[in-house]
Amino acid sequence: MQNKQQSSVGGFVHLLTSVAARQVKASQVAQSLTCLDQASLELLEKKWSWKKLSESSDVAWSAELIEHFKDKWKWEELSCNESLPWTVELIERYKDRWEWFGLSRNDSLPWAVELLEQYDDRWNWNGLSRKAERFNY
Repeated sequence: MQNKQQSSVGGFVHLLTSVAARQVKASQVAQSLTCLDQASLELLEKKWSWKKLSESSDVAWSAELIEHFKDKWKWEELSCNESLPWTVELIERYKDRWEWFGLSRNDSLPWAVELLEQYDDRWNWNGLSRKAERFNY
């Protein structure tokens, strides 16, 4: 298994090197790859379109990955991204970075009355009222 992963990483590095040599836009690479992990993102950290990555479902999202690149992400896009590993802890950790209008529209959050109460001054209540069925009572 380890050799297969190393081979896969080696192939990915070769692909990225080839693409960079041809000066293809990194955002095009991001769209063509199936899943990007931390090591993949680090390879061309300065070339990626972080806006596109922030809204992508093709990223191997984890709390660790979000933390590692917390100053690179576009938080408005992250807030709407239903592919993130949404937990109450994740919301709390970055409560001052989230764009709460986007969070209010995100069906993948761990919706519960307690979550609503905890951030009652931040939610877009107009938007939430239209989707009342998502709340666990």
